Amino acid sequence: MGGVFGLLGAFGHIGVARPWEDRPTRWRKLAAFTAVMMALNIAYAMVGGVGGPESPSIAWEAHAGGFFAGLFLFPWLLRRNLQEKQKSRFHVVD
Repeated sequence: MGGVFGLLGAFGHIGVARPWEDRPTRWRKLAAFTAVMMALNIAYAMVGGVGGPESPSIAWEAHAGGFFAGLFLFPWLLRRNLQEKQKSRFHVVD
């Protein structure tokens, strides 16, 4: 499940904080999105999930770790991918 939350963290950079917005607006939206996602994550873990308090506990730490990994790694991976595409675009082939 941490992987799904990782995708949600990456989604924050595309679906919540739009790439064309100015930096302060993007940071504010990402901070609000992160606060909401962590509040939902912890609330879901406290309630016990779908089965109620008697169900097995949910590893909210894994969800949080996946979310922050997606949130922090996505910009780096995207930038790296775009740089490699730009290099290959201007590569001269004999």
